[in-house]
Amino acid sequence: MLEDHIIPFIRKWKFPLGFFGEQGGESIHHEFKVFENTHVSVKPASPRLKKMLEQHYVVVNPKGRESVPQKGKRNLKRKATEAEGSCASDSAK
Repeated sequence: MLEDHIIPFIRKWKFPLGFFGEQGGESIHHEFKVFENTHVSVKPASPRLKKMLEQHYVVVNPKGRESVPQKGKRNLKRKATEAEGSCASDSAK
């Protein structure tokens, strides 16, 4: 059973199985407690949690720091015309 399911899982997700054990969970819990103490002054809680997750990501994947995703441009004019078109078709019914 392990060979049929675990090995394909590791190959597919490129993620070690140790993270899913109890020791891995306790290790991450300890790491987040340290991050919590570091970011205790960030208020309210949601930005604090975001900073903690960002720091965790950099620790786990240092190369991720190099790549910053670019925000895509939105076409607000197209969305406005689509909304107007749907309203007009609704009123015709």
